Amino acid sequence: YIMYLLMGIGVLHAVASTELTNAFYIFVTVAAFVLAVFEIRAYFTYRPGFFAIEMPMFIRPHAKRIMNGATSLPGVIVAAAACSFFLLPCSSGPYLLVLGMLAKSATLQVLMYLLLYNFIFILPMLIIAFAIYIGRAKVEDIHELKEQYIREIHLFSGLILFALFLVMAYQLFSGI
Repeated sequence: YIMYLLMGIGVLHAVASTELTNAFYIFVTVAAFVLAVFEIRAYFTYRPGFFAIEMPMFIRPHAKRIMNGATSLPGVIVAAAACSFFLLPCSSGPYLLVLGMLAKSATLQVLMYLLLYNFIFILPMLIIAFAIYIGRAKVEDIHELKEQYIREIHLFSGLILFALFLVMAYQLFSGI
């Protein structure tokens, strides 16, 4: 949560300070369409580790090694930072879209939206972690479910990205 929040604040600051808000918004609108196509395509022709939508296969052993080595609070912090970085290829698309929408105005309200987005982003992980903690699920079961429904996950993600693209394109063209 903290790593993504810091990355988001950094991107917002960079975009706002360079006055590239409109160019960034156009870029992320096009990116929304491209990522939606990749995600929907993955429903039909899934292959693990496709860079635009999942953590690449060659990075996964490194991320696993870092997570397994996190046995102290400093280790967990380093593992969280590293894994956030490793997950950027698969999670930055939707995040950049939201940042593109938020970059149009740098206010306290934007920060609140960023805090809310990050909470919603990690909420499934919190629910899964809680279910495992209280004994209602096992890590292996969650992994098996993810593997079983991976195509549907990509389809759902693609449809959400396409809906975001439509909203962003509408805002882009209605402002002309």
